[in-house]
Amino acid sequence: MEAKSDIMKLKAKTSGSALVISIMLVSLITALAMALMINSSTSIAMANNYRHVQTAMFQAESGLSYFTYRLRRVTIAPGLRGAPLLEALHTALTNDLLQQVSPILEGTETGYEGAVLTIPEVTTIGGDTFSGTLVMTSSDTARLTVYGQARTEQSAVGPAVQRSISIDFAVADVPGPAFDYGLFVGGPIHIGLGLNLLGLNDSEEASIYTGASGEALTVEGGHIDGNVIIADADATTNINATVGGEVRRGGGQLALPRIDTSVFAPLATTVVDGTTDVSSGSFTNIRIPAGTNPSFGDVTIQGVVYIEAPNVVSFANNVDITGVIVTEDPGEAASPADHRIIFNSNATVRSVEELPDTAEFAELRGMTGTAILAPGFELEFKNNFDIVGGTIAADSMTLINNLTAVLRGSVIIYGPTGFDMKNNAHLTVNHAAVPGIPAGFLPLATALTPVPDSYVEN
Repeated sequence: MEAKSDIMKLKAKTSGSALVISIMLVSLITALAMALMINSSTSIAMANNYRHVQTAMFQAESGLSYFTYRLRRVTIAPGLRGAPLLEALHTALTNDLLQQVSPILEGTETGYEGAVLTIPEVTTIGGDTFSGTLVMTSSDTARLTVYGQARTEQSAVGPAVQRSISIDFAVADVPGPAFDYGLFVGGPIHIGLGLNLLGLNDSEEASIYTGASGEALTVEGGHIDGNVIIADADATTNINATVGGEVRRGGGQLALPRIDTSVFAPLATTVVDGTTDVSSGSFTNIRIPAGTNPSFGDVTIQGVVYIEAPNVVSFANNVDITGVIVTEDPGEAASPADHRIIFNSNATVRSVEELPDTAEFAELRGMTGTAILAPGFELEFKNNFDIVGGTIAADSMTLINNLTAVLRGSVIIYGPTGFDMKNNAHLTVNHAAVPGIPAGFLPLATALTPVPDSYVEN
């Protein structure tokens, strides 16, 4: 009996120990489960927070791209800086945004107070937002700060997750889009065989633009390195040349740059009139009075050639010019037959930088970027024309044969007659050598250009 009693006592003790161990194991497993649950919840919260942070940054980046596009799209009058610039941007951006048909932009307006231009909050499809501010940090620098906000579950009772990006914009007056092209013509373009239009630094330097309607562009053969842009989508074209870039139609007229040739007039100190022998010899800084109609022979000219209107000026053979040819603007009613410049054979025009470093050329040497500036005049080049100067601008231009040029600028044609090249032209365009605004041209607008090195994330 005693043995049986001992066995019963041992079983009782063992059962009690098992219960304690079971309770301990259950407690441990519960604790582990709670820890895992808390850890999982924390991980989910961290993942959600990371997602919101990334969403906010994506919103800021989207806003930066969008506002940069808008800032580069608006047209601002030249010469504005500081508060007047911000006021003009406020008006232009508001008008631009109000014209947008997207529902998320409906009724959007910018705000302007003090020295801060506020670009309103834009709500994207998912409910997240971006907004921005623009301030002038100096007379020629504006800083855009874009704020991206991600909507969270707590946004209704607390602030949304926010990230921001800042970037500076350089503010500068620009002469307009014409100087982005090798050939920019308001009227029609006709090019015969043997064209070779190349970009020295970038293929787009050798792009062509025509603003004509009807028969706008004919290229019979050759190669165009850059793009071909036809303003009128319905215009007729016949392009039998290879085109390195794109052929684009439509988009409307682009503005021609404004011209002011009067800045050259005081530098033309030597009068060449009907009594002057121009059959040969050397000339410096000449002014040709209206109605002189001279025919130059084998001559060398340095400095300014300033031609009053009306005039028909011809260069017979072997003219060598280092400097710039400029005309008085005769106005829109002028007769083309009375306003012409003709190069017959073997003409060379070099840039003003190649003039001697002497007092008589000191001012002109600083007026860079222009070779021929002839508003209202027709230009005609018959044979063997070699130019290494700057931009050429005229009412119309005709090239008969054998043009070889490294053009540090653009060819810009204003009149309805346009540009006509018969045969054999090898033209290399170098825009890297062009100053901000070539001499004799006026700024067309104020432009804001992003400065990539100023990009900062916050």
